[in-house]
Amino acid sequence: MEVAKNAAEQVRNHPNLKLLMEPTLSIVAFERVGWAGDDYEKWSDKLLVDQIGFVTPSAHKGKPILRFAIVNPWTSESDISEILATL
Repeated sequence: MEVAKNAAEQVRNHPNLKLLMEPTLSIVAFERVGWAGDDYEKWSDKLLVDQIGFVTPSAHKGKPILRFAIVNPWTSESDISEILATL
């Protein structure tokens, strides 16, 4: 929960991201301003190929979004920072 709260704060402070709601449990939903569905797919694929993280696109109210589902107990705040730096 603490990592999710920190991730939400990092998203709030990122110039290109918009937090969609306060985190519930370990889920942090957000969008990249100005991106379409293809942008999310390309970014997600590259993130996985580069072995930085596994964050798949999702949808909210018919619009593409990203969401962290923090389930690995070893995920750290610096891991989240590294992922968000790619956006």
